[in-house]
Amino acid sequence: MSCAVIASPFATSGVAHANGVPPCNVPGQITANPPFEVPDGLPTWYSIKIPPFSSGATTIVDYAVEPLAANRLWVTNGTVVLRSEDSGCHWGEVYAISDTGSETGAGSRILEIEPGGSGHIYLAIQETGPVPRPHVVVTSDAGDTWSQADGPALAGVVGRLRDLDASLGNGAAAAMLVDVELSEPGVASLQGQQAVLTTATAGTTWDISPLTEGDLSASVATVGASSSGGRSMSMLAMNPVRPSEIWLYGENGAARFTPQGLEDAGIGPVSVLDIALDGRAIVAYAGGETGRVSLDGGGSWSLLRTGFPVDSMDIISSIPLQIATGSYGRVLGQYLYPGQTAPLLQNLSPLDGRPVSDLQVGFPESGTRPSIYGRSLNTIEVLYQPTGKPIDRSQMKIPLVAPPPLTGKNGLAPARKDLRMRPGDSATIPYTLSLPAASTPLDVYFMIDVSSSMQNTINGIKGAMQQIANKLSQSGIPTQFGVGSFSSYDTPPAYEQNRDIGPVGAELAQALNGLRATGGGEETQMAALLQSVTGEGDAVIPPDLNMHFRPGSLRVAIEVTDEPISQGGPHPSYATVTDALLAHGVRQVGLAIMEPPLLGDDDYKNPGGPAQGLQVVAEGSKAVAPEGGVDCDGDGDIELDPNDPLVCIIHPDRADDASLMTDAIVNVVKAIEDIQDLSITAGPGADPYAMSPIVESITPTILPARDLKEPTYGNFEVTVRCPHVVRPTLFPVDVRVSRPGSAIASADLNVNCVPIVKKAEVLPLLAAIIPVAAVPPPPPRPPDPVPEPNPNPQPNPQGNPQTGFAAQEQQQPQVALAGQEGAGVEPDVAAESAPDEFFMSDNSESRVPPVGFIFTAAAITSLGGYLLVTNQRTRTAHARNRRDRRR
Repeated sequence: MSCAVIASPFATSGVAHANGVPPCNVPGQITANPPFEVPDGLPTWYSIKIPPFSSGATTIVDYAVEPLAANRLWVTNGTVVLRSEDSGCHWGEVYAISDTGSETGAGSRILEIEPGGSGHIYLAIQETGPVPRPHVVVTSDAGDTWSQADGPALAGVVGRLRDLDASLGNGAAAAMLVDVELSEPGVASLQGQQAVLTTATAGTTWDISPLTEGDLSASVATVGASSSGGRSMSMLAMNPVRPSEIWLYGENGAARFTPQGLEDAGIGPVSVLDIALDGRAIVAYAGGETGRVSLDGGGSWSLLRTGFPVDSMDIISSIPLQIATGSYGRVLGQYLYPGQTAPLLQNLSPLDGRPVSDLQVGFPESGTRPSIYGRSLNTIEVLYQPTGKPIDRSQMKIPLVAPPPLTGKNGLAPARKDLRMRPGDSATIPYTLSLPAASTPLDVYFMIDVSSSMQNTINGIKGAMQQIANKLSQSGIPTQFGVGSFSSYDTPPAYEQNRDIGPVGAELAQALNGLRATGGGEETQMAALLQSVTGEGDAVIPPDLNMHFRPGSLRVAIEVTDEPISQGGPHPSYATVTDALLAHGVRQVGLAIMEPPLLGDDDYKNPGGPAQGLQVVAEGSKAVAPEGGVDCDGDGDIELDPNDPLVCIIHPDRADDASLMTDAIVNVVKAIEDIQDLSITAGPGADPYAMSPIVESITPTILPARDLKEPTYGNFEVTVRCPHVVRPTLFPVDVRVSRPGSAIASADLNVNCVPIVKKAEVLPLLAAIIPVAAVPPPPPRPPDPVPEPNPNPQPNPQGNPQTGFAAQEQQQPQVALAGQEGAGVEPDVAAESAPDEFFMSDNSESRVPPVGFIFTAAAITSLGGYLLVTNQRTRTAHARNRRDRRR
């Protein structure tokens, strides 16, 4: 193969970096290295800070970038998995080994995070003891829910996991390489060998293929019987286009593994191998400066040199061949056309010498130039979209589609948490809220001036109505409309509800067609607006004419008038109206039908006429222009600067222009920020807004002032404490984040409170049995002497009446105590203990006596028994002597 030098595909510049860096509102979260602007052509890497893990190690074990959704990043410390949905700005915990309890076994550790297609993410987990076993956990919804993926074949394997890879073209396909250490029933002798396990069902079932010497061709016979005990293969890579084709590689070379068997590639030892996303190009290195490349799927190979050893690599595309290669602390870009003499090599190493390892590439969701990622011990390092030849992703053979954004219940992490705790124990669970920009249901009602000068405006709104509805619908905003109208107190209607909030349709068209411009006088702009939200009525306007908004909707009133706002007398004040709008969550925007101020005047800052009063109400109801401003008439110029009141001015001569009215209304409505205080509740599963008996605190209970039209983030903690229970009791808790009127995210928290089981009081029984068995029986008693005559002829005929009561007094407290325990009295959790592995914590001391104590107690009791027997012998001897003396 020959190559030619071409223009650098990875050339970088400060401008390109600045444009490629994602926005982040967390200071110090994404920082440039070096922190100063570098000359054009030199790389600027950025460090993404990883937040502290809730448990386990403090350093990164593995990370992952989703190739066609690089905004989604993953990282693990071996115990906890964190996910970011916004390129590393915010992070949330989505999985922890402790969550699954015994599913992964003792001493388990997450080794790898492997992205698959369609939102599948696989976790490769190694259980270390007492029997080493590989495990797999998988999610099919980008990390919101996880399930064990140890299908029947995998569940029977004892050994150590070497590597796992998943298919980006088929999320249900994955493969793993395992060093099998024990023979298992139903599996041909695998002891001391390796096996490849494959699944096409996301781990529900697995097929196992032993790599025994008899299965291999002569050229690769050492794969199953190398000097290292049959462990010559180190890694595997799955072809994204053909998941049934898997490449195994290691110290004895590389081999293609298919259902038909193994086929040696004949390229010698391989330490790093990767396959392009389109499945055509395969590149392999053996840790040195020279590698091999195949552009025909492994049919033929050519040399490829880097100039320094390669220990990590990711192929971006096949034609042209674009590769990111690296060794610890160095990064190199390569670009190669088929048939050319040599690749172009571009040094992309960080200027400050920071170590970067484990290279991966990822495209932004809509971009054609990928970013290059690596990691250090505590950060993810990234070179954002270095300039180069764009890559046409549509030409790739595999339909790589980024997983859908998270919605609804998936906005909280962890989405599910299961705890098992003792009565009295508490646990604090940190939650991360991460929501995409919301398409909040929108309720818009027009409050239209129907005085005689407004007919052109009414005609313009009528003609624009369908276009307005279509444009808002195309923006993904579900919108319903209402219509109200007003004239004056002197020429009714002072206010009329022409159509309540409802969907676009014949009823809305009929309401608009029924509007007629008549009358005049001091127009009732403020009175109509007030009654549309309160329905209280006044001396002229009847009650119950308010608009009925949908729960949880974003509410917008569009006031359209061509006369200055009436104040004084029966007209409500600005303050009264804005207070009512705020109380009902309604934002007023305005269309002022008037001649715009002349150039050189204050323009929108002090316009006079109807716009002046509409601006007061808009600002008072928190309807202001967002960052970037607003183009009122669709001509490309910004009329409203950021934080200006949302009031557009329309010239009367153009008021009947439907397209102008469409642009003005749509632009001003879309500019409304959906600022909400989000409340946090944690209640019983059946009623999340009720008080749960186990929720001790929520900190904080409010996430203030979130604009739901933008991606929304937040953090809070829920602390739970188990009450005293007499039997295992499950407390389901629904953790919920809500805006006024509706929930926007929720998570499941299941707390199983388990009472402490009292251990049997066996010590007194042992102490009584051991000495009795150990002490020899006394010698037989000598015969009783002949009884002497009783000198007292009147013995007590009643005997001792207290004998029974003496025994009863000793028995009653014991019976009462046993009755209390049998009746289910709550155990003393501070004094009892249970195995630590079943509970969140165990601070109590064990009441099981040590062996030495048992023997000591037995000895003391034996001594007591011996003294008792000896004393009985002595008393018996004294009695016999007395009888002898009497005789």
